[in-house]
Amino acid sequence: ATAKLLLSRIERRVATPQQLAGSPAYKETRRNARNAARGASETIVWYLDPFGYDTAIRSLEPADALPDKKARITLLREQGFDGVRPWAPDKLASYKTVRLDLVNLFDHVGSLFSALAGYDNAFETTMEYFENDPYGPKINLRNDIVANLGNRIVVMTDYTQPITPESERYLMVFEVTDAQAIEEPLRKWMTNDGAELKAIDGVPYWEIVPEEELNGEIELDGLLPLDAELEAKQREERGFRRAAVCLHEDQLVVGSDVEFLKQALFGVQEGSALQGSVDLAIAQRELQAIAPSARSAWTFSRTDQTLGSVYELVRQGKMPESQSFFGRFLNRLLTSDEDRDVGAVRDQRIDGSQLPPFEDVQKYFGPAARSARTEKDGWTISGVVLRR
Repeated sequence: ATAKLLLSRIERRVATPQQLAGSPAYKETRRNARNAARGASETIVWYLDPFGYDTAIRSLEPADALPDKKARITLLREQGFDGVRPWAPDKLASYKTVRLDLVNLFDHVGSLFSALAGYDNAFETTMEYFENDPYGPKINLRNDIVANLGNRIVVMTDYTQPITPESERYLMVFEVTDAQAIEEPLRKWMTNDGAELKAIDGVPYWEIVPEEELNGEIELDGLLPLDAELEAKQREERGFRRAAVCLHEDQLVVGSDVEFLKQALFGVQEGSALQGSVDLAIAQRELQAIAPSARSAWTFSRTDQTLGSVYELVRQGKMPESQSFFGRFLNRLLTSDEDRDVGAVRDQRIDGSQLPPFEDVQKYFGPAARSARTEKDGWTISGVVLRR
């Protein structure tokens, strides 16, 4: 009966088709893509309406699956998102640079922040904590920090071997327009968070101590259930990462570890910089051929590393434990409220146990580059993926 009903619906849709070519959003996106391609022939044409796709996917869920909850993409829609028609080392996995109006972004992110937090005025409450709470840092985050940042942000990522949930290393560099103005607010913020002031070759930086260390060592005295004792011991032995923050030469640098931070402060030896990499040069050349105009963002990635880490964690069944940016995004998106309330790790939705070792498929993952150009009604994104 279900198959007959589905077939009937398909027949009706075929009889009265709704042509994608007639969609204003599709036509405008298609026109921008053709202009950006500058006459290059098309091998694959790809189009996605994220909000329409979300609606279609959710139509397959049971009616009572989320009775009182909104889909995260629905929250984005309500916040207006659907209105949007030399010191880098050679061995990086990815390099991204983007220009953003951070103050404008800060001024308009409040309602989205509150919606994702799940309660009204969450953003206002958080800002109140920063500025006026007796236990807060006593700073105005917008005026003291964000307003003194420039519009250029660089993000670099790398992965330690062997791949584990904590393999991703990152480095974020924010342009600073007034280093003197930001120095004291940053000190208050870091001190309030329990960060330790240290130095690398005379350059001061703040080392952010993991919460587990701030709360003291975990003691196992036989009072915990066996499962809880084992979990606590695993956390104790894991070796928590100490992130680092540094204000140096008109740059605010945030790194996942001190060694990565050191590269940003002092650079790398000649011949060991990303700038001289052959795969970067070729990817830039190919990207320039299809997108030669001014850019608001561009990225370079070695997909055998960026996608290889995800592949390996899926294969190991450990993607829900990933501490990478992408992993934490997935966890926030896919973890149920019930699991989140009790701190449970979500179940992995893909069985990767039968995947071959990544070395067997690595040859299919080559370097890639993308650029974005800001338009009056959104962005045009162009990209290339090269043979390895």
